Amino acid sequence: MQTREESLSTSLGTAPDWRWGGASAAWRLTGYYRGDESTLYLEAPESSLPIRLGLVLDPTGPIALFRTPGVVAFQSPVPRTVNPLIAYLDLLSTGDDRAHDAARQLQAQYLSDLQR
Repeated sequence: MQTREESLSTSLGTAPDWRWGGASAAWRLTGYYRGDESTLYLEAPESSLPIRLGLVLDPTGPIALFRTPGVVAFQSPVPRTVNPLIAYLDLLSTGDDRAHDAARQLQAQYLSDLQR
């Protein structure tokens, strides 16, 4: 049985316009923390995407879809993840202590020039 993210990856295919963000990216970048939510960044999401992916609108649901803030979002050392800085900011925007720990892991590994 596929996990939620494996299923989403299969549905999105090999199109170049999407990447994992938040804890989804942090796990792929550091292997430290996975979290309960899946975050996707898309360059140009079509309005029918949630329906095509079989998602139900739920503002507090486990899947968040965002439009990328620019081309730099897709510059990452790990395939299919957003830039570590974006994943870092996603994690800090939560109220979750484990997510904040994962943000520190990203900072130590990829963002050493970033001062807190």
